[in-house]
Amino acid sequence: MDVPIDPATNCIESTWVDSHTWTPVELEAAHRSGANKSTSDRKAIYATYNQLSEGDLRKGYYEHRGKEWPATHMRKEGESYATGALTYGFGSPMLSVGEGKQVTF
Repeated sequence: MDVPIDPATNCIESTWVDSHTWTPVELEAAHRSGANKSTSDRKAIYATYNQLSEGDLRKGYYEHRGKEWPATHMRKEGESYATGALTYGFGSPMLSVGEGKQVTF
């Protein structure tokens, strides 16, 4: 499946989104977050998938992600992960454990 990405926003192009039917799904997903002490809801889920006809891409996905966007505790000092951030971390509300804040590139 070819899903067009808008290079200006790094999001799926709105024409493609508008041409599909979307169904809300309630999930009970495990998470690792600190207490939400704000007055606003905090919701996010990041799912990865591929079509069965494309084969099992799980191993390759995690190998690539581990190289381009490793977990914060596995990152090497002085190494740039800007390319991986655009693919795997774009729009992520997650904090860097080491920095104690959102990491920007």
